[in-house]
Amino acid sequence: MQAAYLRNLTLCTCIAFAVLSGAYLGLRGCGSYSWYWDLQGAGELLLSTVWVAFTIYIYRGIPQNERRLLLTMALCVGIYFGMHAIFMMAMAVTGPFYPAPPSSLNEWWQGFLFTWREGVPC
Repeated sequence: MQAAYLRNLTLCTCIAFAVLSGAYLGLRGCGSYSWYWDLQGAGELLLSTVWVAFTIYIYRGIPQNERRLLLTMALCVGIYFGMHAIFMMAMAVTGPFYPAPPSSLNEWWQGFLFTWREGVPC
């Protein structure tokens, strides 16, 4: 089933994009251009929409009596929120390392909490 393979490949791409863009903006978020944030948001939306499109395509090919509508809808909504949560987690983990590495675990934790709460590393 080609569509299932492409959906799994898209899911891996979504996760990799969320982690890498979160790490980049965590490390460079204060000194980067504002369009980086717009590009990240557009990429997140595009990739998750492609995943949802593959999911709907696969869903339509399932026999009527085997379809699980609520589970499919929950997966489709979950990918949007899950991808952004992974992005925020990656940004919060790397955010305390901007502009210099933290000197202690407590300092890293404070930077993590600040990034998680404010949505930006500085």
